Amino acid sequence: MMILRIDPAMMIPMSSDEPHLINVDKQHRESIATLRLLDIPPFVMTLLPQIGIRWPYCWLAVEINQRRLVEGRKGDIDILAGNLALKDIDHLHRAIAAMKNSYPDRPD
Repeated sequence: MMILRIDPAMMIPMSSDEPHLINVDKQHRESIATLRLLDIPPFVMTLLPQIGIRWPYCWLAVEINQRRLVEGRKGDIDILAGNLALKDIDHLHRAIAAMKNSYPDRPD
């Protein structure tokens, strides 16, 4: 298991109550737009399979500072995704069921 340490100084707001992106602070507009886009199930379920990602059996990392990955790089990576290599599919199904029970209002 990989554990990432998050620098609080580099964190962005994960959401905004402002319904219109134009009214969101310019510094965070792209980040919030990316997160909102990933929160639209039809978009995610259509786009990811088109690029070879097996939704929902995948991982997503959002808004990664490139300096954390490659020394000397500037900027961020908006979305990075990959397929999970599952050894125990039943374990995954139990984890998904537990998440659905914990967050019944979240879409699939």
